[in-house]
Amino acid sequence: MLLSVIIFLLMTVLILRRIIIKLQRTDDADTFFEYGNSQIIGQEDFQNDYFSVLTDNSNILAVIADGMSNKKAGKYPAVVAVEVFKFNFLKKKYRRNTRNFFSDNYEEITHQLSTSNYTGKIRCTMLSTLICNGSLYWSSIGNCKLFLFRNGELITVNNITLNKEQFGKISLDNEDIFLLCTHGAHTVLGEMEIINILLNEDMHPYDKALDLTRRIQNKNFDYQKNATIIILENLLGKVTMLGE
Repeated sequence: MLLSVIIFLLMTVLILRRIIIKLQRTDDADTFFEYGNSQIIGQEDFQNDYFSVLTDNSNILAVIADGMSNKKAGKYPAVVAVEVFKFNFLKKKYRRNTRNFFSDNYEEITHQLSTSNYTGKIRCTMLSTLICNGSLYWSSIGNCKLFLFRNGELITVNNITLNKEQFGKISLDNEDIFLLCTHGAHTVLGEMEIINILLNEDMHPYDKALDLTRRIQNKNFDYQKNATIIILENLLGKVTMLGE
């Protein structure tokens, strides 16, 4: 009996610890976020997608990049792109001017790639999001996609562009879910597949991302490219209901 109680308490502590680690609260707006990610190599020889999710006190940065080349060196531009965003986020440069934070990063990425010893053809698409001040700011270039799931509707936020940078801002709403994904994910998954997974309130965003990439893998397409998914989920509505 005592052993059963001890096991129960340990499991409870582990569950609570997991929730506390994953929950990020913004001080500037009453929002709570959980996030998760998953990635597969598909039928490619190399994994050339690269991504990161970082928090800085009350703010969250999510960046995803696709090296767009099935070569060993194809990942290099994706790594440079994500690492530049990470470095400047941790230097808190986004606090000066949010729009300039994105454009300045693009300039730095271009400079680093053009002056490096990388001799391959530089090709990289990317998508970055920044949660702060009660909004999600986003920027993209290339064929990575950002989706917003709100009130049961899956909304495509950005367009596919080859060489043109896009910027946008979304005011956060209770229970918003954001899905960031590379070309190898959004071209394979159907809208209802995504919606059915996102609707599952019993799943953590990590498990949702994992389920989506498993579905991609199980399709077993011969041409399957690298696929990466990040899910950011606003839990404010659920937390409020629990506290009432």
